Amino acid sequence: MKKFILIILSILVVLFVLLYVILFRDYKTSEKTKKFIVSQYSDKNKTINTFCSDYYEFSKAYSKGKDEYYESMNLRKTGENIWTGQYSKSINNKDEITKEVIYKNEKYYDSKTGKEIRDFKPYFQTSVIKYEELKTTEEVSTGIISDHSPNEGYFRGKYLNKKLFKEFFKDSDWNLEGDLKMDVNYQSIEPFYYQMIIETENEKLRLKESCRYIK
Repeated sequence: MKKFILIILSILVVLFVLLYVILFRDYKTSEKTKKFIVSQYSDKNKTINTFCSDYYEFSKAYSKGKDEYYESMNLRKTGENIWTGQYSKSINNKDEITKEVIYKNEKYYDSKTGKEIRDFKPYFQTSVIKYEELKTTEEVSTGIISDHSPNEGYFRGKYLNKKLFKEFFKDSDWNLEGDLKMDVNYQSIEPFYYQMIIETENEKLRLKESCRYIK
């Protein structure tokens, strides 16, 4: 009888441990997020229309000499292959230039003057990101099973392609020292959303790109 009770208790302990692991394990999603990043940044020929469903946002900050520059663009889809939004650029948080923008025929135009805006290009059209260029430095826990969503992904780490990043910031005279920090999160159910931030350790160079992407 005692042997039988011990067997039952042993089985119950094993079941309890398994149940605890299932219910309270931390879900870490860096690997699937890295694959997501690579899939999104695999083709520089993508356009706003093929990269995003109905919303796109971009910003970058960099230094040149003693001046700090900031540039941003936000767009919303307002018709078939037509997007409208705002483009702005400033130096040292002043002398801001703001333009109402219309995007059509894969080009950006000042909606008031009709002139093409040539000095703006999204990051996804300039850079192909490869899996081996992403290094995880910290696993972001998405919580226990009670609040975990399998449709979310997080990556926190380093972007190793300094050369490509520096080329994007060719207007900056900042020398790339230290690591490039990268922070990405995405959602794989509607609305399909992602956000990526890459910056130097001292935040002298920083870019942010986000959109409701096309799955």
